[in-house]
Amino acid sequence: MEFKWLIGVVFALSVTAAHAEPTCTISPQKRQAIEQILCGQGAVEPEYKFYGPGCVERSSKIRMQDSAGQVARYRLCGDEAFAQRLLGANLKAAQFLQSLVPCTSEKVDMIKLFNNALDAFGDISTGRQCDNTLRSKLDRRRPFFEQQIRQTEQGNAITDAYDSLRIAVDANGNISDR
Repeated sequence: MEFKWLIGVVFALSVTAAHAEPTCTISPQKRQAIEQILCGQGAVEPEYKFYGPGCVERSSKIRMQDSAGQVARYRLCGDEAFAQRLLGANLKAAQFLQSLVPCTSEKVDMIKLFNNALDAFGDISTGRQCDNTLRSKLDRRRPFFEQQIRQTEQGNAITDAYDSLRIAVDANGNISDR
């Protein structure tokens, strides 16, 4: 698969940062806000919302599966260029979410979850075809995904997200109050 090299680079970067064991020195209120984000509590989709111990991993696993499924479906329907752009956007989102994990009590590897989901969808898609119903659904959802892609392609999307949380993340992944 052509996008495996990109995932490998992102994974290598995330592994390198993971060895440093980033710290999180922010207020309890900001920790709570980050945990709510990672547990999907602000999501529109009810299937992303989890509470209690393990909520970060449970929510993230479903989100990464959905993201991988979106990429796989566009690929299945022959829209490789769009699938690649969507893959890039999903990887940036996974990196952002991964950068917040040190502020939770969980150890979740977003890139690994995404890789596993991509592999699973690759296996599932074998032998399947893009029918008119799927194509129609993808066409309806495309403007929403285009907007997400544009947001992640902006050079400052992650910085803006950190700013909205009023946190700073240094080159080693350490998170502090701003």
